[in-house]
Amino acid sequence: QGASTSWKFACIFFRNLENHYIRNISNLAARIVIYAMTAMLLGLVFWQVGDYDVESLDNAKAQIVMGAGLFLAEASILLPFAQIGTFFFDKKVFAAENALGLYEPWIYAISQFLLEAWAIIICSFVQAVIAIPMIALWNPVWSPIESFLTMLCFFCLGGLVGNSVILLISMISISQDVAFLCGAMYVTVGLACSGGFVPFASMQSWIRWLQWISAIKYSLQAFVQTSFDGTNVTIVEELDLDRPDSITLNFVAQLGMFFIFAIS
Repeated sequence: QGASTSWKFACIFFRNLENHYIRNISNLAARIVIYAMTAMLLGLVFWQVGDYDVESLDNAKAQIVMGAGLFLAEASILLPFAQIGTFFFDKKVFAAENALGLYEPWIYAISQFLLEAWAIIICSFVQAVIAIPMIALWNPVWSPIESFLTMLCFFCLGGLVGNSVILLISMISISQDVAFLCGAMYVTVGLACSGGFVPFASMQSWIRWLQWISAIKYSLQAFVQTSFDGTNVTIVEELDLDRPDSITLNFVAQLGMFFIFAIS
């Protein structure tokens, strides 16, 4: 009693850091290795599908590149689901400590948010370094550095949203099985409403609104707008993948979803 808020936050933050990332460094290393292996396998499956110059890139070839991007967007959101076990372990500890009134719930939430954010960013960087050159995810008009950094944001934000979604679902679910099923349902519906399979214009108006809560929609739109900006490809407009109509706004939408899920 009498401990300051900053002291409580430091205790919770460094305890979770030590338990899950220092003492259990093998878990963090395994996550990085799995991200690397997944990126490598996807790179082999989609080997150089984006290797086109401005003159040879048309809508048919852009459709192939978009297919790879849709799968990468889904993978970025799904991979963080492996943390369900860790989240449920922490949930039991938090429930016991919260019952005693040791600290405010927001202290736990922010510490989790910060610890998982940097871990996801590291994993996404490894993912991007491997997948981007193997799949040739370069905008033929942009410089390689600009293309890489924008695609890196695509991987990072997808991972952060997926992590915050499964953290929130884990906190409100009664079991790991229920949490995984709810998370899988969200990703499945989000994938269906991403615009990558069925154009939004072909969906019924009464169900089309689901696109606005689909994290994969914003991720896919950022991907295709990054890949084809400045080219003669018209697939972005034809499939209504331009709402929002800028890469920055799609990233902002993803960042907003991340903060909403993390705060909730």
